Amino acid sequence: MSRAVKFDLTGEKSNRKQIEFIRAVFDKRRIETTYAYGGAVRGGKTFVILYCLHLLCRNYPGSKWVVVREDLPALKTTTIPSFNKLIEADKYGKWNYSTPITFKYTNGSQIIFKPESITTDKELNSFLGLECNGFFLEQAEELTESMYDMALQRTGSHYIDPMPKPYIFMSFNPSQTWTKEKIYIPYKESSLQSKIYYQEALPSDNPHVTKEQWESWDMLPEELKARMIKGDWTDFGGKNLWLYSFRPSLHLQDDLEFDPYLPIYECYDFNYSPTTCLLLQVIREKQSQGGGMFFLKEFSVDGGTERLCNEVNRYFDNELKDYKGFSYVTGDVSGNQRDTRGNSTDYEIIQRIRKIPLSRFIDTRAMNPRMDYSRDICNTVFHNDLVFVDRKKCPILAKELGLAKPNENGRGLFKDRGTYKMDSFDAMRYGIHAVCSSVGDVINMARIVYGREK
Repeated sequence: MSRAVKFDLTGEKSNRKQIEFIRAVFDKRRIETTYAYGGAVRGGKTFVILYCLHLLCRNYPGSKWVVVREDLPALKTTTIPSFNKLIEADKYGKWNYSTPITFKYTNGSQIIFKPESITTDKELNSFLGLECNGFFLEQAEELTESMYDMALQRTGSHYIDPMPKPYIFMSFNPSQTWTKEKIYIPYKESSLQSKIYYQEALPSDNPHVTKEQWESWDMLPEELKARMIKGDWTDFGGKNLWLYSFRPSLHLQDDLEFDPYLPIYECYDFNYSPTTCLLLQVIREKQSQGGGMFFLKEFSVDGGTERLCNEVNRYFDNELKDYKGFSYVTGDVSGNQRDTRGNSTDYEIIQRIRKIPLSRFIDTRAMNPRMDYSRDICNTVFHNDLVFVDRKKCPILAKELGLAKPNENGRGLFKDRGTYKMDSFDAMRYGIHAVCSSVGDVINMARIVYGREK
């Protein structure tokens, strides 16, 4: 377990916005019950709200609080490690890692870490009957408004003496979701509901942000930097370009060649007409040594995955007969589903016909990345000139790169089964995610390829 960090409220490293927030939360004269903190990344929102929960647990023995994120992996990889950095767990209580994950204080207070899991629990039935004193909806823009409504229903249902004020905490970044309509716009128009308090905070308010982090953020696309660093809530989807960092003159090239020794990523998207595969190679070297991600060949075959795999096999047997490397497989998680066309899943067919062991299947059994998250990663990749597409060998992808546009709500990708099929485009996204699962991964790769100054 990592060593707890000191939450500085008075020294030169204290965060003025965090102090304002804590004072508001514990000001007994205030009538608000929802306390929101956000506006950009690295504003200190997770730490300050977890700290408030820690104080509430200590001040109200036997109290119960619920921390919610979109899914369990997000809790395990971000929220829970942050909590462990904030307090010395052994000093105040102990963890129970069974479901739901709970930290129980020695005075009987509890913090429950619970995923929303909206894809498998659309009615939020797992929260019905949950008695608690309050909630922390972390990254609320990734949660549904129904989760906030559920929090309103359940907050204050756990009775103790003395009884704490009912609290709903929220953290979020700029987005085009319900948090903009419910919190940000009313806040800017001075019409926020009397029961809601909002503290706007930016990384510029956080003295713990390092010089290296600011340098990393300079490598973001301007639209993403404006939203995530400067706190700009503008709907950049209004540009009608999903891939706003795409530059055809640079990112589309001719006569790209396979490296005979580097692994190939086979990136799949599954529709019966067509089924799609892109072949991707990644060179993690400096630009002068050919660094980058290269989409080198496209297959688009009607009739299903078996026909597609046979086509890929023929290509390897003929065009890549001197290839000495091996393949990874990535793609749409729908490839794990069985349907009426046969008893095998698409990935089982790939494993059988392509003869690729399951150990080399990457990100094929989890959920597909959220589309807005995928958009940020893909635009950062193209902004840093890390992706190159052979326009002749990947003609559909070359076309779809310029066609891609947001759907009506601005969060997803517009698709139809006509001009905007976007099958090759989706296969490209899955390939990029297999190489870079976060914006930070993209920036790290850009530093390798171009150096810090890119």
